[in-house]
Amino acid sequence: MTKRAVWTPDRLDLMYQALDESNQNGSGSASWTEACQLIEKKTGFTSQQVVAKIRSLGQKHNPKLSREAFVQNWSNHSAFFRGGSAAKGRQSPRRSGTSGCSSSRASQRGRQSPTATNNLNNGAAAGPRQTQSPKEQPEGLASAKGRDIQSERDDQTPVGQHLASDGDGDEDGEDEEQEDQDYDEEEEDEEDEQGERENEGLLLSAKEGEMIHAYRSYRHTRHFEPAPLSVDIEIRLREVLRSLDRGINAFAKAHPIAHLTTARMTRAPFELARQLLPGPSRTQIEEALRTLFSDPALNVSLVLRGFAIAAVTTWVFQEFPEYEPPSAESALNQNLDIFAEYIPPAARDVREALELNFFEEVVEPTFPALVLEYRAALFDILFSLRVPPEPLSDLPEGQSPEKAPGFAFRQKQQSEWAKHIDKAFLDALNLRSLLAKSSNVFKFKLLRQGERFDAERMTPMIKMYVKANTQHRVLLGLSPVVSCYDRVFGRASTLVSIKAKVALEGFEVDPVVADMVINRPNDP
Repeated sequence: MTKRAVWTPDRLDLMYQALDESNQNGSGSASWTEACQLIEKKTGFTSQQVVAKIRSLGQKHNPKLSREAFVQNWSNHSAFFRGGSAAKGRQSPRRSGTSGCSSSRASQRGRQSPTATNNLNNGAAAGPRQTQSPKEQPEGLASAKGRDIQSERDDQTPVGQHLASDGDGDEDGEDEEQEDQDYDEEEEDEEDEQGERENEGLLLSAKEGEMIHAYRSYRHTRHFEPAPLSVDIEIRLREVLRSLDRGINAFAKAHPIAHLTTARMTRAPFELARQLLPGPSRTQIEEALRTLFSDPALNVSLVLRGFAIAAVTTWVFQEFPEYEPPSAESALNQNLDIFAEYIPPAARDVREALELNFFEEVVEPTFPALVLEYRAALFDILFSLRVPPEPLSDLPEGQSPEKAPGFAFRQKQQSEWAKHIDKAFLDALNLRSLLAKSSNVFKFKLLRQGERFDAERMTPMIKMYVKANTQHRVLLGLSPVVSCYDRVFGRASTLVSIKAKVALEGFEVDPVVADMVINRPNDP
């Protein structure tokens, strides 16, 4: 920190003389450099002390006045400072203590200049150096001049009085350093407040913090993952279908089925049937279902499997929650638009981070509850389609159902049903979440009954027995067709990722082969 200089009246006069000479010799930047050098030479102070004094005088005279402008226009300001300097000599200097008061006053009187004494005695005869009364002076000029006089009183205090004792001198030095530090801190606070005021137009709401946090936390690591390979998706989808098959087998063993019916069909199974069968009306759907239930090419387990696949495809793959970006009127979206205009990569990263956060922090924690909900809904649908066989014999009166033949076996199969169906839904949800966070957009679709066989989108249920062509039609869809497209290029880049597995009309399914297909659904 620059040591504060003590500017006595004599040194101030030397400074004014240097400014006069500099103002006469040149102007502009050369005048500023020359003035500083002349003042250093005449006063003996360092360049930093000289610059600090020039800045102080200029700011006190006009807060908006720069030091260069002050030096360049010195001829316009000199009368103000020279007019005040005559009065400064009449002011008693600040004392550092109570001792030596009378001697300080006497010595100060002895140092008064003859000009000052004449001005006191003659009053109005003081001539051009007489200043205006406070009432006649403009308010700003009077206040600025008062501050300048008070400041220069402090600057002109003799060194001996500042350092009346070693202790007093140390305290004064510490006070001056503390004042300088406080002044610097106040300037920094003012700059911070000014910056905040300038940014108020951009910081529209508290949502700004959320956006900045997302950008800073995830800009290097939170991006859409590359789309999984088709073979990886197919392996995971195959595991889902295998768990569904095992669950359907356990359901049929826990709840024996004589045949299927539409008599007790509610809205839930009707909505799933619409995914499998053509027809706009409920009557047409029910008629198609009755035909499907009686088709000799299908057994009960395959039909129930079709409903289970429709449930997974509809509830999990198609109705999976989608990220909704902030509304156009929201503060978050407006700030993202600002980012997009000035820092496009930052805006892209923030949007990706917010979307990934939605799936990981909002959607994925709901999976356990969704699994239980889906299992209960699927059980009700399958149970409503079932017609149980006639019991071989009624239970004796008063006998508990738990002691009925086969109760423990059916209870075990019911547990197996719950375990496998829960696993199927959870695996499907995890797969769908993985695909939602990838760089591609994935779509799932079940093929309805009656569609012509298309080798680019379909594969027969049992390849070794069927040589299908376009003359064959779909009887029942047993897995969805999976297609995808790039987020950047859009739907124009759509391609089929995984073919659908279908049962075709005109080919009777051997029960043994059907059992093999249920247990190993996607084996070639």
